[in-house]
Amino acid sequence: MKVLLFPFFAGCCLLSVSLHGNEGNQSVATDNNLSKNSPNISAPNPPVRTSMNRTLEDASRKLRSSHIQDRVGAAKLLGKYPGGDSALLLIGSLDDSSELVRRAAMVSLVEHFNNGAPIYEQPLAEKIFSMIGDSDVEVRREVTALIPRLIPGLMRSGMERVQLNGRTVFRSVPGRLREDLLSEVEARLLDTDSIVRQNLLKHHFSLRFQMKPETFAQLLNDADSSVQLVALDQVRMYASQPGVYSALENLVSSKDIGVRAKLAKTVQSLGRSFPNYRNILRKLTDDSVDEIATLAAVDLARLGEPVSEKMLQRISSFLFTSRGLHGKTETLFYSLSALGTKAGPIYESLLEHPSPSMRSKAWERYLAVSEGWGTPAIWIPALSDRDSQVRDAVLPLVRGRVEAISGEELLSLIQNKYPEVRVLSAELLLIAEQEVVQANFFDLLIDEDSLVRATTLRALANIRLDGWIHLHKKSLLDSDYAIQRAAMDGLLGDRKEGVPILLEFARKYPSEKISSLVRRELQQMGIQP
Repeated sequence: MKVLLFPFFAGCCLLSVSLHGNEGNQSVATDNNLSKNSPNISAPNPPVRTSMNRTLEDASRKLRSSHIQDRVGAAKLLGKYPGGDSALLLIGSLDDSSELVRRAAMVSLVEHFNNGAPIYEQPLAEKIFSMIGDSDVEVRREVTALIPRLIPGLMRSGMERVQLNGRTVFRSVPGRLREDLLSEVEARLLDTDSIVRQNLLKHHFSLRFQMKPETFAQLLNDADSSVQLVALDQVRMYASQPGVYSALENLVSSKDIGVRAKLAKTVQSLGRSFPNYRNILRKLTDDSVDEIATLAAVDLARLGEPVSEKMLQRISSFLFTSRGLHGKTETLFYSLSALGTKAGPIYESLLEHPSPSMRSKAWERYLAVSEGWGTPAIWIPALSDRDSQVRDAVLPLVRGRVEAISGEELLSLIQNKYPEVRVLSAELLLIAEQEVVQANFFDLLIDEDSLVRATTLRALANIRLDGWIHLHKKSLLDSDYAIQRAAMDGLLGDRKEGVPILLEFARKYPSEKISSLVRRELQQMGIQP
C-alpha cells in the first residue's frame, strides 16, 4: 500500500507561499499610504526572502509541473539542500508517476543521508523503505543500499502496557517492520536484479528478518556469483536448516574459483559444530586449483583428520612455486601449524624459496616445529643468508637457547661475514668447552667490529678465562669507548684484582672519559677512588 504524501506536502507549501505573499502585499500597501499621509514617516523595506526559501518554493512549484524534466530537475536540485523541508518534498515525489522522477528523488534522499541529514521519523523512514517494491530497478537498488541508515527510523522501539502479578507495568517492545514491509522484503529477496538481492541478503538481519530456508538455499545457488558470496557470509545462521547442506554441496562444482575458495573457508568454520559439513571439505581436496585443495586439506587437519602424503607434497609444491607470502598463500602458510610435526618437511622445503619473506618465515616455523634451535648445525646455514631479513628472523630464535656447540660450529660462526652473527659467536663462548674457547677467542678480540670485541670481553669475564684480567686491563686503554666500558664492567665484578686496577687507572688517567664513569661506579660500591 502506497502512502500518498506528496499532495499534502505540496498543498502545505502552496498555502505557506500564498499566506506570506498576501501579508507582504498588504503591509507594503499600508505603509505606502502612511508615507503619503505622513511625510515624516519613512516606509520600511519589504521583507527579504532568503535564497534557500526561494529555491525550495521554486522546486515545490516545479514538482507540480506537467513536464517530467521539470520534476526531475527539481528533485535533483533538492538533493543539494539537506533538511526537513526539502526531504518532505522529496518523499512526496516518491509517489510520482514517472520512474525518472522517483529515481531522482531517491538519489537526492541518499545524498541527504550522506551529508549528515538522516531521517528518524518512523512514517517517513517506512515510506522510503516501501520503495523496495518500486517498478524501477535503480530505485530498488538505492533504497536497499540505504537500509543501514534507515534502521534507526524503521526499527523504533516502543512501550506496551501489560499485567504482571496483578500489577500494570510498562515494558519495552523491540522495533519491527510493518507486516506489509516484511512481506515486501520476502518477495524482494528473489528480486530480478542481483544487486537488490545482494543488498537485502546482506542487511536482512538488521531488519530482524529471518528468511525461509528454501529462500536461503535458492540464494546459495543463485545464478550470480556475487549473490552466492554474500550468502556464504550468512550460512552459520541457516546451517541447520533443511536444504542448506545440499545447496552448499552444489557449490563444490561451481565454475567460479572465488566461490569455491569461500566455500572452503565457510565450511571449515562449520565443521566443528556440524560434522556432516566436513564431507564438503573432503570433496574440495580434489579441486583442480591447488590453493583451494590445499586449504581444504589443512582445514580438515584442523578438525583432527589425517592428511595424505600425496596432499602434503601438493601443499609443499604449491607454496614453493608461489611468489611469496601474500593473500591466500600466507593464510595457507600459517595454517600449516594444524599439521603438527608433519608441517616440518614442508617448512624445510621452503628454506630455499626465492622470496626472503618466505625464507625468513619458513625458518621461524621450521625451528619451532622441529625445536631445531638446540642443534646449531640446523640453523647455522640460515645465518649465511644473503638477506638480512632471514638472519634477523633466526638470531632471536636461537639466542639463549643453544646449550652446546662444537669447535667447528663455533669457528664457522666466527668466520661469518656478517657482524651480527659474529656477535652471537662471542656470546656462545659462554657455553662452549674451555679448549674451544681457548682456540677461538683471539680471533674475536681482534674483530673489526667493536661490538664483537666488546661482547667477547664480557664473555671472557663471565667464564674467568685464564688471563682475562690482563686482557681487560689493556682494553681500558682502547680507543673505542664501547671496549673501555666492557673492560670496566668486567673488572668491577672482581673486587680482589679488578677493582684495584680500576682505582689505579682512574688516578693515572683522570682525564679519560671512562675514568669519570669508573669513579661513579666505585662510589656506588662504597669505594672512594
